[in-house]
Amino acid sequence: MTIEEELFKKTRVDFEKIIKYGFKKENSLYKYSKNIMNNTFRIDVEINDAIKEMCGDEPQFEWEKFP
Repeated sequence: MTIEEELFKKTRVDFEKIIKYGFKKENSLYKYSKNIMNNTFRIDVEINDAIKEMCGDEPQFEWEKFP
């Protein structure tokens, strides 16, 4: 099991909420990018549609919004 699989094995993604948060769907990926620390770094997050099969559609957590 990878680190990511171990870390997220008990989580569920609410796809409607991540789209509202700012993720964009591109083919089988949900993508989100944000510049941080006065544009010194950029965070890129990608969630693959395959996670639906691995985790199911029922959310077990909500995305926390950061300022």
